[in-house]
Amino acid sequence: MPTCEICGEEVEDIYVCKICGYNFCINCGDPASEECEFCEEEDEI
Repeated sequence: MPTCEICGEEVEDIYVCKICGYNFCINCGDPASEECEFCEEEDEI
């Protein structure tokens, strides 16, 4: 199973952030916008 690079959990589905390239799970980002939680926060600033 793939591992989320943010929370470290093994998950069934993994997504790749279009900005930084991190693999993230559904809990650590937004698959619709393809951004991990770190990059989502950067966009809000």
